[in-house]
Amino acid sequence: MNANRLHPHDNVRIELLFDDRIEDAYQGSGYHNIGEAILAAFNGNPRKYLNIEDYVFAVTDLTTGTSGRYRVNAGGNITHLSRYFQAQQGAACGAYRHKQDCGV
Repeated sequence: MNANRLHPHDNVRIELLFDDRIEDAYQGSGYHNIGEAILAAFNGNPRKYLNIEDYVFAVTDLTTGTSGRYRVNAGGNITHLSRYFQAQQGAACGAYRHKQDCGV
């Protein structure tokens, strides 16, 4: 899910992960973007003893089959984690000529 768009008719599942464990899950539709879906899942979480920044959100668009992992930073901005890991991996693999040489 590289784009931040959702269609209101899409069926979306959001898993709230803490320490790589599913803390809670929420499923619904009517969202225009990933931020709306994440906020709805967090606000619907009965265990609000953690801040939104403490969770990783696994968002799956069940209609299209796409998914991604996101985190909300202290400024309230949503970060797509796979982009972060790809950048880290790319920096580590910078000396390699081909991606297959790096194990990507």
